[in-house]
Amino acid sequence: MNPRSNSDTRPVDLRQFDSAYGRSERTEPAARTNYDEVPDGYYDARVEDATLSRTQTTGNPMLVWRLRILGPSNQGRCVTKMRVITQKTVPFLKQDLERLGLHLTRLSEVQERMNEMIDREIRIQKKTDPARKWADINFVRERKNPGSEPADSESAWNAGIDDDIPF
Repeated sequence: MNPRSNSDTRPVDLRQFDSAYGRSERTEPAARTNYDEVPDGYYDARVEDATLSRTQTTGNPMLVWRLRILGPSNQGRCVTKMRVITQKTVPFLKQDLERLGLHLTRLSEVQERMNEMIDREIRIQKKTDPARKWADINFVRERKNPGSEPADSESAWNAGIDDDIPF
C-alpha cells in the first residue's frame, strides 16, 4: 500500500481529535543489498518526509514519515513509519510528535507545521512481530549530539559518556 497513491482527495480535518490530544500525557522513552529488509534494531535516522493522508481501506487519517537511516549500520537506507489516527491512537501520536520536538496545543495544527519535522534527527527502533509479519518503527527519543548518545563499546564506560547508568 502506497499512501501517496491514495485517490481520496477530501481534506484531512483533525479537529475531532483535539480533545483527546489535549488529554494525552507525554511519556518518556526507549552486508545487505538495497532490496533486503532493514534488520530489526536501533538506528539514528533523519525525517526526510512527513505526509498527512488517509488509509485506503477505512479512510482514517494517518501520518506517514519517511526516515533515512544515518547509522550506526544500514546508513542511507529508508524506512517508513505510519501512524493511523483514531481516538485510541491519539496518545501514541502525541508521543511521536513530542519526540520529534513538535509541541502542539491542538492536533489540527499538525498540518500547518508538518515542515518542522523535516530534517529532525531521531533515534528509532525497528521491531518485527513474526506472528503478524509486520514491522513497527518506534521513535525512541530525539537525537542529541553524538557525545550524549550511549555508546555500544566498553570503552564508553571508561570515558564516562554513557548517561543511561541506572544508579
